[in-house]
Order: sequence, then C-alpha cells, then structure tokens
Amino acid sequence: MNKKITIIDVAKKSDYSLMTVSRAINNSPLVKEKTKNKILRVAKKLGYIQDAIGVSLVKGKTRLIGLVVIDSANPFYAKLIHGIENIAVEKGYHVILFNTNEELNREVEAIKLLIGLRAEGILIVPCQKSHKHLLQLKRNGLPFITISRRIREFETNYILNDNAYGSYIATKHLIELGHKEIAFIGGNKHVSTRKDRLKGYKKALKEQNINIKNKLIIDSNISYSSGAKSFCKILDSGNRITGIVAYNDVVAIGIMFAANERGLSVPEEISIVGYDNIEITKFIFPRLTTISQPLQKLGEIYCNSIINLIDDKKEIVKEIIKPKLVVRDTTANPYDF
Repeated sequence: MNKKITIIDVAKKSDYSLMTVSRAINNSPLVKEKTKNKILRVAKKLGYIQDAIGVSLVKGKTRLIGLVVIDSANPFYAKLIHGIENIAVEKGYHVILFNTNEELNREVEAIKLLIGLRAEGILIVPCQKSHKHLLQLKRNGLPFITISRRIREFETNYILNDNAYGSYIATKHLIELGHKEIAFIGGNKHVSTRKDRLKGYKKALKEQNINIKNKLIIDSNISYSSGAKSFCKILDSGNRITGIVAYNDVVAIGIMFAANERGLSVPEEISIVGYDNIEITKFIFPRLTTISQPLQKLGEIYCNSIINLIDDKKEIVKEIIKPKLVVRDTTANPYDF
C-alpha cells in the first residue's frame, strides 16, 4: 500500500519548517512568493493532496454546494448541471451531486449527508412527496433554493420557469393551427411543474371554448417509454386526437416513436409540442416544436443565486423566467380525416 504523503514529508523534502510549509500551502501572505513556489513545487512532485475537510474546519468554510436532482441522465438536468458547475468552478466552489429518482428516502438521505459534509448551500429539485426535511433546513438557516419545482406549503427561495405560460403558448400554437382535439401527456400529477403546465393547457382551451376532456389528459413518468405508452393508451381507447402537448421533450420523443410504430405521420396526422428544447430536438427527424428554456443559463443563474445566499443569508430569491415557443417540423394544420 502506498504511503500517504503528509505535510511533514513536504517539510522534510523542502527543508522548511512545518509552519512555513503550512502557510505556503494555504497561500498565506506571510510567506515570500519565491519560497511559496518552491514549497508548492515540492508538494506537487511528492503528490501531496491537501486535507480539504481539515482546511474547512480551520477556515469555517467548505465551499461545497449540494445539488439534488431527480435524474441527472435526463438531458434537461445534464444541461443545467453543466451551467451550475461552470459558475461553481469560476467562483471557487465544488458541487456534490445527488440523484433521488423521485424517491423521498433518497432525498432525505442526500440532505442529511450534505449537512454532515457542511455544505454551505443546496440547490434542490424536490420530489414533493413530503417537505418536512426542507422545512428543517429553513429552520436551521442553511441556504437552499428549489429549482424547477415550487413548494407552496411554506415560504422558500425559488427560481422557476413559468411553466403555466409555457404550456399555454404550446397549446395556443396548436389551436391557432386549427387543432381542437388536443391531448396533454406526461408528468406526475403531484408535482408542481406538471400542475402548472396542465393549468396553462386548460387555460388555452377555455379561452377558445374548447371542451376540456379528462380522458385526453394522461399523467406518467418522465421517460421515452412512458411517453410512448401514454400515447398508445389514448389511441387504444378510441379517442380521436390531432394534437399533443407533451410534458417535456423526452415524453414528446417517446410519443413520436410510438406514432411511427403505429403508422401515423408527424405532423400530417399528429402534431406534437415538447417542452425544454433539449439539444437532440434540433437533430431528430422531424425536428421537434418545443418550448425553450435557456438551460445552461438557468444553471448559471441557480449557482450565482445560491452563492449570493451563502454570502448574505438574508437575501430572498424569487424569480420566474419566461420561456419561448420554438416552431419546427412537428406541428402543422390538422389532417383532414
């Protein structure tokens, strides 16, 4: 087993005292630049790695940000994470990522671990089955921001996309093309994002006096296969539809696959609007009409905001960002049966 290189080894090799070596490694102004550089060269050559936990205990700051999401494999979250990490690195912070898979026990465990690691702030996509552990964070004064989803039971910091508006303009786009039989597919009915998007869908239908049919509203997991299965469920029930507002792009792509399997052409027979504008939507065929969120920019906003909260815990963060409709190839005038 290789011996762990310590500060004592660096002191012996460099012929400086432990105090001088410690100051050099911690970038103290009390050490001359020439001396500091020599010590750091020796430390690097030996393979010395600084004890981050020990340093944080001395300085009282860990510079750790916890990031808790439901599925980092989802392209939506992957792009957000990229933006968050860019700003964290730029500002000297480290991000610790946890996936919960929408499971409350994993979310609670992630929060406990982050508290134990002395994270200075947390960005979280809450699974929304319970909020007691988040209320405890609030009581303890640990800065956190809910992202993508909102908690309505108590006051929190949040940064959100205007989900109701996004779904509203998606549905309105289909209506303006002449669609009246429009389904809404995807999302967990207990999640605030889904509730808001469904609200926008219903608002657009009501404005045009189009009947809201519950049999055309399907909740499901957020996956390609769930989108495909939900679409087939509507088809197999005998309900006629010409347009679909999908909960997100992943669900929309699943629907496109199922439509192709059933011999239905998009957009000639089924028009589809996604949500999020993930990168693949520009490259699949036909290219997906979708609601665009500036995902990497959102990630950067999230990270800047949590760092601001860490620096000033009295600051309040409440921001809702308007999305935009991006019209591509999957929407057209309804097929004349």
